[in-house]
Amino acid sequence: MLLFVLNSSLLSEREIAHLTADQASASGTITVDNITGFAVGKYILIGEFGEPTSEIIRIHTSTAPTGTTVTLASNTVFDHYAGAKVTMIDYNQVEFSRATTLTGAKSVLSTVTVSADRPETIYNDLTNSTGYGFVRFKNSSDSIYSDYSDGVNYTGADADSFGELATEGCNLVGVTIGSDYATEAILYKDVNACLREIAQKQDWSFEVVTDTTSLTTTENENEFALSSLTYPIKHAISNKAVLDVRIGTSKPLEYLSPDDMDFEFEGVKHGYLSSAVTAGDTSVTLTDSYEFNSTAGTISLGSNNGVAYTLNTETTGVLSGISASAITTNVSAGGSVWQGVNPGLPTKYTIIGEKIIFNVPIDTDYVGQKIKIRYLKKLDTISTFGDRVDVAFFNAIPLYIAYRIETRKRNFDVAKDFYNQFLDTLKDNLTTYAAPTMDGTSYYKFSYG
Repeated sequence: MLLFVLNSSLLSEREIAHLTADQASASGTITVDNITGFAVGKYILIGEFGEPTSEIIRIHTSTAPTGTTVTLASNTVFDHYAGAKVTMIDYNQVEFSRATTLTGAKSVLSTVTVSADRPETIYNDLTNSTGYGFVRFKNSSDSIYSDYSDGVNYTGADADSFGELATEGCNLVGVTIGSDYATEAILYKDVNACLREIAQKQDWSFEVVTDTTSLTTTENENEFALSSLTYPIKHAISNKAVLDVRIGTSKPLEYLSPDDMDFEFEGVKHGYLSSAVTAGDTSVTLTDSYEFNSTAGTISLGSNNGVAYTLNTETTGVLSGISASAITTNVSAGGSVWQGVNPGLPTKYTIIGEKIIFNVPIDTDYVGQKIKIRYLKKLDTISTFGDRVDVAFFNAIPLYIAYRIETRKRNFDVAKDFYNQFLDTLKDNLTTYAAPTMDGTSYYKFSYG
């Protein structure tokens, strides 16, 4: 297995300076236009990775950079010219490791010093033919390491992994990953822009997921945050992405528009306990009781349903005149209090903002049941070369990457051709991978006479 890492990975968001004068070989110091971020014992790259006269050298371990002068721990090997780039880098070696499984213990295969005149650092594992390879960068002076890379399968990468798709896209236009037009950071932007464009085209079957574990019913509540779902919903603030909703083993719930749900709650009062209630209490205190009946009324709180009171003192939020036998279970402060609706098993729902709202609060008998939602998720963002894309027709992605690269190269006619091929691929798959329609069940009320 040939393992390699792009040396350009060391350059991301690093401090950069430039030589202000020609520099002869065997120099112990260099002069630069600024020394921001340069410190004793750090490593610098003079030049660009892959150039024959580039070199990595350490800053002196006790003489701090000052003014425009950087003292080196050893003399330079090559001549360098004014304007050459000088980049701070955190590491000067690559550690190659292998594990038998993706999450298994890693064994070091070799530690290789980074060569500035090469675009990548390579290790050829001649012993193993299975397992997973990993790399991490190392600072040989301080024995400080970067995080490990994603694991690479010795038997080959998945065809829908971003690394494979990015390589194919670059091959289409004759560039290599890490080159000026195809840096890792740029390619991540390319693929995520591609996924956004695919997602906007229509709703797709590969966006459909079912979450049966994230949301659980809570006693006497009817609103639950959708932010708890495993994957973010594709279309926020509406039910457009929700295919169906069930509670426990119930039938699919009927969807209502927010306006129709408001109609369901016409005349319903809802408040919250200001302080805890204990079994046997003859009054309850709400944070605000102005909406509740001012004289006699009936409320539900916790598992206590049909609790009658005789007086609402609105200025204090106290509902009093409750029979000592009416409240049989304790309810914590902040619990919901309802009037005009009986808790039960919901039959209808709506989506408002990032909340799902049911037509009745949850009765005690249904507390703890799972709210099962089948919905369209947002496509996963790609952040590593090992990430797999969600798109079923992933052959479209290299075309899009090629289009973006050619656009950066200002080859607009070629770019347009790749983009049209990308659109044609989407068109060919519109029907095959169309998402199922939303819950199409119709509900009718028949009246006679």
